[in-house]
Parts: sequence; structure tokens; C-alpha cells
Amino acid sequence: MEIQFLGADSMGVRSMATFIRTEEVTVLIDPSAALAKRRFGKGPHPVEEERKAEIRDVISERSRETDIVVISHYHFDHYDPELIGVFKAKRVMIKHPEEFINRSQRGRAAEFLPELKRIASSVEIADGSSFEVDKVILSFSRAMPHGDSADLGFVVQTCIKEDDEVFLHSSDVQGLPLPEHIDRILDHRPQTILLDGPMKRFTEPMMENLEIAVEEGLERLVLDHHLLRDEDWHKWFDRLRERLPDLELATAAEFMGRPVETLELQRERLYEDHPVA
Repeated sequence: MEIQFLGADSMGVRSMATFIRTEEVTVLIDPSAALAKRRFGKGPHPVEEERKAEIRDVISERSRETDIVVISHYHFDHYDPELIGVFKAKRVMIKHPEEFINRSQRGRAAEFLPELKRIASSVEIADGSSFEVDKVILSFSRAMPHGDSADLGFVVQTCIKEDDEVFLHSSDVQGLPLPEHIDRILDHRPQTILLDGPMKRFTEPMMENLEIAVEEGLERLVLDHHLLRDEDWHKWFDRLRERLPDLELATAAEFMGRPVETLELQRERLYEDHPVA
């Protein structure tokens, strides 16, 4: 199984876009890249806009060789109505647009789905389902809270198994805060997880859940997304490495052999170094 992270906060955009290549099937999860509308009182800098365009181009390119596209929920950093072409003639698996969903995401889904159904080869509900494609198993969690409460809605997690190798895409669970998040890991025992880190800090239950995951076979943790918007993100990496020394820990950028570029955190400096007329 080949895992490619196409976009991430550590790459300069808000994204968890992931491409998986197996011998039998290719899967594109959450094909989007977005920017914070306001940070430090400023809108996106042109450098950020350029990076977003670059990553959207990569997502579009990978979509040409994709069999299945997954939408974990309806926040714009996880699906992009303007990138409708990535769904053309694809088998698309989506978070349920009407059940376990908050009002804003329900409205977005209702607006998006007619065009999606027109262009995709099929649109299927992912929540709580499993699909076998040749020798590859794709399984989706039931709707899980977006973090430690349902205030921000719900997401579905994607698990891909090829032979004995298992990859889990967490979507926006913000650091495994709830029992159902670790239960998902216990069900599938992935060796590699892309985890959306918490917005601010790891709580003791989150730490304990990660310890359980390691005990159950987790080898590589790719930690990114919300956590990389915290100026102290690297301190949390250091603490995790101290507590879980046997775990291979990296940002998505590092996993892909790229430097970490948290452009959103650098927005003030970008405007200072590269003034906009």
C-alpha cells in the first residue's frame, strides 16, 4: 500500500487530502485544500493562495488515476464544490447528507449533491459500511463527533486494509478524545494513522488512547491538521515522543519528505516580508 498526503496544514493549507494506491484499487480521501478566511486579523496572503492552487492541481492530477473518492464530511477543507471534476466518472462514498449532521453541513450537502450525482458514476452512503474491492477492504465508521462533542457536526473515518496492512484516516476527530475513537482503532488495529490533532492540547484521555493504539500495533502516527494551527504544535510533538518513544511520529509534510511550512501561522510575517499593494 502506498500512502500519499497531497495537502495538509503542515504543507501550507487546511487539508487532509490523501491518496492511497493498492494493487487492486486507488482511493482519494477528502480532495480539498482551503485557507483560513481571517488569521491574525488578516486574510490569506498571495503566497498562501499560490500554495492552495498548487495543491489543488496535485489533487486534480491524482484524481485522474483514482477509482474511489471519499468525502468524510462537509467542511470546505474536506470537500470543494469548485473541484467537481475530481468526481467525474468516479465511485464516490460520502458522509450521510441528512443523518447525524449539523445544519450548516446539511445545507452544503443538499446544494452539492445534485451536481455530484450528475457527474459521478455512483454515489454511496459510507456511514457504517464496508466494501470489498477485489482483495482490498474499505470500511467506514458510523458518524462520529467532530471532536469531543457534536457542536461541529459529525465525520466518518476511513479504514483501508490490503493483506495485513491497515491505514486509518481519522478525519476531524481532534486527537482521539472519545471512547468511540479508540474503539475504532481496536476494531481494525492500523499500523498507520493520519490523525487530526486537537486544536490546543492533548488531554490525558487522548494520551491514554494513543498509548492503547501503540499497544495494539500502531507503528506510524501522522499528526496534522488542527494541531498545526497552534503555535506550540512542536512542543506537543516533543511530549508525545517522550511518552511514546517507540512510535514513529511525523507531520504529513515530513512523511512525504517535505519541510514543514505552516503558512497560516506565518501570515503576519508573510505580509511583513512580502507587502501586498
